[in-house]
Amino acid sequence: LVFEPVAPFRLAVLRSNGDMEVWNSHDSSWTRSVFVPAVVDAPLRRLCWSVRSASSNVHGDKILSCGLHGVITEWDLRTISPSRSWDSYGGAAWCMALDSRSGRLAVGCEDGGVSLFETADDPTLCTHRLPPQGARVLSIGFNPQGTHVVTGGADGCVRVWHVSSLRLASHARLESEMRRKPPLVWAVLLLSDLVAVSADSSGHVTFHDGRHGTLVRRFASHQADVLSLAISADESQIFASGVDHKVSLFTPLPAEAPPLPAAMAMLAVTLAAPPRAWVLSYSRRPHTHDIRALA
Repeated sequence: LVFEPVAPFRLAVLRSNGDMEVWNSHDSSWTRSVFVPAVVDAPLRRLCWSVRSASSNVHGDKILSCGLHGVITEWDLRTISPSRSWDSYGGAAWCMALDSRSGRLAVGCEDGGVSLFETADDPTLCTHRLPPQGARVLSIGFNPQGTHVVTGGADGCVRVWHVSSLRLASHARLESEMRRKPPLVWAVLLLSDLVAVSADSSGHVTFHDGRHGTLVRRFASHQADVLSLAISADESQIFASGVDHKVSLFTPLPAEAPPLPAAMAMLAVTLAAPPRAWVLSYSRRPHTHDIRALA
C-alpha cells in the first residue's frame, strides 16, 4: 500500500498475485480507477509513485515497481502498460524507496547492496551503489530531508547511510532472542531526527539513534513477525502490524533539553538534542488474519 505524496492522494495497491490497482477516495467512499493485471514471471515486491521532474516535484500517472526478477519498471497508468524498465544491478530487488524531493530511487537488492537511481532523468541512470553487506536488503527508506537512507537486512542489521558521501553513518544489530539465526528486518523508517525504526521477525519494534547506532527503545509489542510500519505526516504517530493481526501505536514523549554544566553554560556551548523517547500507546486487533501492509 502506497499513498500518492501529493493531491489527490490516490492509493496504490499491490496484490500477492502481482496485480496492481489504484484507488481514489471521494467523500469517504473508495473506487478503483486503475487495474493492471499481473505479469507472468515477474514476481513484484514493492510499488512507489514516480516523480517525473525533480525541479518541479511533479507526480504524474506513473508507478514504479520492483521484484524478484531484478527489474524496475515504470508503468503508465493512462495506457496501463510499462513505459520503461531497467536492471537493479544487484539481482532480485526486494524493496525500494523514493525521495520525492530529488527523484532519487533507492533499491535494496539480493546481493546486500543498494542501487541509487535518478528517476527524473530519461534514460534512468544508476548513479551510485552502496556496497553489499553480505545479506539481502529486505527493507529501505529515506528520511524526510532525503539526506540519509536506512536499510534493514536478512542479517538482522539496521544500517543508516549518508547519501551524498555514500558512507555508513551507523550500524545496529538486533538481538536474536537466543535463536540461531538473526531476525529478519521486514520494515524500517527513518525520522527527521535520524531515529531509525525497525520491525523484525521476532515481534519487536526497535528505535535506534541513526547518528550513532545506539538503542533508544525496544518493544516486544507483537507475538509474531512485524511486517509493516507506517508513520503520520507530522511524525507524531507510528503504527506497526504483522502476522498476529495486531495494530500497535507508538507516540513520542515531549522532548526535554539536556542539562548543561555551569561551565558550558557560561561559554554558551549547546549540546545536540537527544532522540525523543517513544512509548507504546495502545494496540488493537481489528482483523482476523495477517496484516501485510499499512499506509
